[in-house]
Amino acid sequence: MYEERYSTKKGKLYTSEMDYFDEFKPIRNKIRRLHLNTTLERIRLLKGRGEVLPEIAEFLFVNVLLYSEASNIPKQQDLIFNDVLRRCNELSGKVYSKKIDSMIWRWLHALALTQLKSHYNGYINATYRYFLIFSDPQLKLHIEQCIGISYVDYLRCALWLHAVFSRELKVPKSYFLGKKNDRTVFSEANMSKALSLLSLPLKEIKEGLRSSLTYDDDMFIFHGKPHLEYPIIDDNEYLYCMFPEHLHAQLLSGIYYIAKIYDPKNNLSNPFGKSFENYVGTILNKTNESNKLDVLEEIKFNYKGNQLKTSDWIVSSDKEIVFIECKTKRLRMPSKTLEAYSDTLDEDIDFIAKALIQLYKIVHHYKSGNIPKLLFDPNKEISVLVVTLEEWFIGGPDIKEKLDLAVRSKLQQEQIGLEVLELCPYQCYSIDNFEIDNQIMFNLGFAEFFRKQKKGEIDETFRKSFPFMDYHETEFKETFLRL
Repeated sequence: MYEERYSTKKGKLYTSEMDYFDEFKPIRNKIRRLHLNTTLERIRLLKGRGEVLPEIAEFLFVNVLLYSEASNIPKQQDLIFNDVLRRCNELSGKVYSKKIDSMIWRWLHALALTQLKSHYNGYINATYRYFLIFSDPQLKLHIEQCIGISYVDYLRCALWLHAVFSRELKVPKSYFLGKKNDRTVFSEANMSKALSLLSLPLKEIKEGLRSSLTYDDDMFIFHGKPHLEYPIIDDNEYLYCMFPEHLHAQLLSGIYYIAKIYDPKNNLSNPFGKSFENYVGTILNKTNESNKLDVLEEIKFNYKGNQLKTSDWIVSSDKEIVFIECKTKRLRMPSKTLEAYSDTLDEDIDFIAKALIQLYKIVHHYKSGNIPKLLFDPNKEISVLVVTLEEWFIGGPDIKEKLDLAVRSKLQQEQIGLEVLELCPYQCYSIDNFEIDNQIMFNLGFAEFFRKQKKGEIDETFRKSFPFMDYHETEFKETFLRL
């Protein structure tokens, strides 16, 4: 039976002032005339060609699952589908137009999160990133106790599923199950276990969607819905996967929820945070193979009888010093929506603001000469940087404005002069984007990179010409391709 993994609250999180169900009814009635398999294939084709927006494809998918009833392909299938698609685009425009007029930046933030919720900077980098983070001994032991299979074998099986569904919408279940692979990692027992974690029967997927879908301002936003938690649909003899990108996201970051690493009872918050911190250090050191800069781990120091510590990582050269803090906290589900964001977004932003204030305190100690192993050099430019595991899209004007206000307020509370924001500008990055820009930062220098970025000089043309390295290609092949 479907059980929501992502939400820690039960029942409705909010009541929307807008209800578009009456506008949706004509679309629903048209969908009822469509043939399920044929329609899913059409959505997949349009999605693959980029001829339909991601949120429209997802809206079509979940509602076709719920409402299509035709047992045979109707003669006017294409005409009906085209009309449904047109009406969905019109309804999306109506829903979003009101938000564009009243809260443009909130709309853009929610839209970016829903369109890019499964986007990573590279298949290999993202896969090996999460493999390393969750391979911390304490985390790995807990995960394996939860899933009943070794973590690396689970990933190998799940990656095979992803590879197949990247090519096909519908695959016979027997293709993955059977005795033919029992002497390999892809044994029937292992594949059955992986499928039990990543798939759900069609009936249960529909029940989960029916109980969670709303037809309000968030009707085109699908965070936390069952087809994300269980991207593979089990329909008796066949398996379906409309969104292989969701499957990839679930087999990587989804293990956080599957194994309930967030649950305080499991006491895994510190190991999880430390493992991510170590991973950021791995990225910094891989980028710094020529030892152009100094990459330093956290430094402990005494101040007025108390033992304090610096940021998680410090990058230093003759010209600059950068304090980097790593955070695994995730943007909560309501914060990603157009309706319920006010319940949690300010609290989530406040968490990042506190991390930045902690960095500015370290800057103060550094400039005051309180860190014996890190002597102050007035000739060095100073930057502070927070790296998050998940994408927050903090750069959007509405989020950036809220964060700036929170940081300024806390600086005043700590009696730290606001001029520090000009002298030591802060930056916030997801690890996905940091893995990319970090390479340019080491090449140009962090402060110089931020200056060029502010001027718009780090554009797509610049990025395309930059010789990026692949962090984990060799290790990925050794771990997942040479069995």
